[in-house]
Amino acid sequence: MEKKSGFGGQNKLSELFGFDLRSMALFRIGLALVIIGDLMIRSRDLTAHYTDDGIMPRTLANQVLDRWYWSIHLISGDTFVQGLIFLLSGLIAIALLLG
Repeated sequence: MEKKSGFGGQNKLSELFGFDLRSMALFRIGLALVIIGDLMIRSRDLTAHYTDDGIMPRTLANQVLDRWYWSIHLISGDTFVQGLIFLLSGLIAIALLLG
């Protein structure tokens, strides 16, 4: 027997807009793949865009950006540290992929 609700349209709304575990898992996997792909693309320009040797050193960024702006990438301008940040982001994305 199908359980009926007191509201006639609630089952239809739940059917149309409801989420189940499979759809949320598929979304999580898709999001993780997008993050991993994005990290792979952005890592090709790591030195040019994320270090003090690139287009915007941290000293210039501190002058230009709003004082309330914060980014973990402003911690260091060293290529090794930026690589570690990217690696940590990649590991988190893999954990998201695996669930």
